[in-house]
Amino acid sequence: MHILSSAHEEWPPGLAELPVPPAQLFVIGSLPPPDQPVVAVVGSRRPSVEALRFARELARDLARNGVAIVSGGARGIDAAAHEGALLAGGCTVAVLAGDVTRPEPASNRALFRQICREGGAVVAEHARLPEHRGAFVTRNRLVAAWARAVVVVEARLRSGTRSTARVAAQLQRPVYAVPWSPFHAPGAGGLRLLEQGAKVLVRSDLLLKDLGLAVPPSAARSVSAELSDTAQRVLRALSLHQGASAEALVQTLGLQLPSLLRELAKLELEGIVELAGAGRYRVCVRCV
Repeated sequence: MHILSSAHEEWPPGLAELPVPPAQLFVIGSLPPPDQPVVAVVGSRRPSVEALRFARELARDLARNGVAIVSGGARGIDAAAHEGALLAGGCTVAVLAGDVTRPEPASNRALFRQICREGGAVVAEHARLPEHRGAFVTRNRLVAAWARAVVVVEARLRSGTRSTARVAAQLQRPVYAVPWSPFHAPGAGGLRLLEQGAKVLVRSDLLLKDLGLAVPPSAARSVSAELSDTAQRVLRALSLHQGASAEALVQTLGLQLPSLLRELAKLELEGIVELAGAGRYRVCVRCV
């Protein structure tokens, strides 16, 4: 274990933007260099199978393209994000709420050892402070500040994950959320974030473009441009009303039907939206 202060060359630059930055970090393993792009991938401790797969594949694809993954080391989405980065041979950092020398949860200790062994790190603000309720919110602020963007894969309405998104927004980090069905209770927190202005994320290449990173041809597929503001509005509407018809979307969004159909056609070509039958559309929730 080594101890870093804000004067250390490895110190994550984003932490200085916090109103109350940490005085020091206790680190086991190796941190990504300060100039490497970092994305936070966070979510529920009790996720759906689909969300676990999405988190793992998203982190894998980002890591393959030079992005370091930071998360909270918890069960569920956090662990899947760390695993995805490791699958790609990339760097990942687990930021803990408690004792860095006895990391919790115990069920993830083999994962923590693998992270450190394969070039990543396990980090905490305190060396031997047991986990307590307030420590998780304190930990979440570090995850948000460390990253250039925060992705909420799946979270319930009452979720600590939303505190990470809140700090990210305060620090003007872009927040992304996966648009689950409105009938999918585990994803209700992400839908609320979308209502509040979070960006829709359904594929890794869209985030890579936003980060200004080159997207390999195999990942870009037919995506030839950034999503327009109108496309973002269409996706938000579909995330709240999966299986909506074009006529219903016209009423919801106040668009002219020809304009809406053009946007839907583009989104279909990019593999982001699909026909669900009977003239209804839905978002395809998947990675590249």
